[in-house]
Amino acid sequence: MCSLHLTIVLDLQDEDETGQSGVSLSKDLMHVAGDALKTNITTLGPLVLPFSEQFLFFLSLVGRKLFKMKNKPYIPNFKLAFEHFCIHAGGRAVLDELEKNLQLTEWHMEPSRMTLYRYGEDTAQFWSEIAHILLKPQEDCV
Repeated sequence: MCSLHLTIVLDLQDEDETGQSGVSLSKDLMHVAGDALKTNITTLGPLVLPFSEQFLFFLSLVGRKLFKMKNKPYIPNFKLAFEHFCIHAGGRAVLDELEKNLQLTEWHMEPSRMTLYRYGEDTAQFWSEIAHILLKPQEDCV
């Protein structure tokens, strides 16, 4: 997700009245993050997803583009390709949205939620999430 983080920073980088560079957060953050995530998933999907998921995505895309169907785009089941998800705990709303859109379980979201609870929205919290994932027992994976 380095490109996601980089995209957000580049899109929101701003200078204040004294000329100091910084990051300006606005209502557009979720939109920018969503676009970056869509780009990352579109690039990563064909490399890691099973053929069945790629085929369902393709059928959905063809239906929407060629036949002007109004169905929602098919969101591939990335749980078939990845056992763990390390999501930057940028806030509860971000985690809730990703959990819903990627259809993740509470088990998948626990490292991110616990890291957010313990450390807040700190960018260095990634290492805590990795530690949580590595120490968490595997048998309760759903």
